[in-house]
Amino acid sequence: MLKLSLIGNLIKDAENSEVGATNVTKFTVAVNNRRKKDEAPSFIGCSLWGKRGNGLLPYLRKGTKIYIDGELSIRLSGGKTYHDVNVSECELVGGRPAQSDNNYQAPNTSNQNDLDDEIPF
Repeated sequence: MLKLSLIGNLIKDAENSEVGATNVTKFTVAVNNRRKKDEAPSFIGCSLWGKRGNGLLPYLRKGTKIYIDGELSIRLSGGKTYHDVNVSECELVGGRPAQSDNNYQAPNTSNQNDLDDEIPF
C-alpha cells in the first residue's frame, strides 16, 4: 500500500456520483513542486467515499486549498501516468477562496446619508 499526504488546490468544483448504493465525491488537486518552481504542477485525482463527501461538497470549489491523506494508486493509460488517491482524511486549509459562491452579501455603504450622525454609546 502507498500512503500519500499532500496539500494543493482544487482545479474545478467537486462532483458527486453514486457507485452502487455508495456516494463518491470526486475532485482533482493541483500540487506544485516546492523544489522546482518552474516545473508544471502535478494533478492528483481524488475520491472521497461515503457521507463525508456529501457534507464537504458545498466547500470543495475551484481554488480551495485542501489537505488530503489516503492510499495512492498509479495507472498507465495511453502512454500517460495517472495518480489517484482514495481519500481517508480530508481537511480544508487556508481561508475562503477568492470567488466563493455563498449567499453572503456585504452591506451597501455607498450611501452614507442614511446613517445617523449620533454615536449610540
